Amino acid sequence: MWQAPLYERVPLVWILVGLLFASTGLYVGFENAFSFVYMIVGMFCFAFGVALFALRLRERPRAPEKTRLSPNFISAGGTQVFAVPNNDNSQDTAQANPEEQPSQIPAAS
Repeated sequence: MWQAPLYERVPLVWILVGLLFASTGLYVGFENAFSFVYMIVGMFCFAFGVALFALRLRERPRAPEKTRLSPNFISAGGTQVFAVPNNDNSQDTAQANPEEQPSQIPAAS
């Protein structure tokens, strides 16, 4: 579903928003009255993002022992899946109707 990638990136968004607020607070300078508000909101957002990330890692189901790879496993890269081309001669003749079976090619004389 399209919500899964968004759900996985929510902690990062909170962390980035926190960093943006904190950098805005530093940019406007401490002479501005709202600089402390920006800094506090930034620290809150950053802490909330880190907490979400930690809670999500804790709640993520662990892979069963059977599906874990051996530490001695050496990967040669990503596995690629290629589509099998559709072959008209690969029909199962037991399931095909007699009308749908390919006609016999007469032998050349």
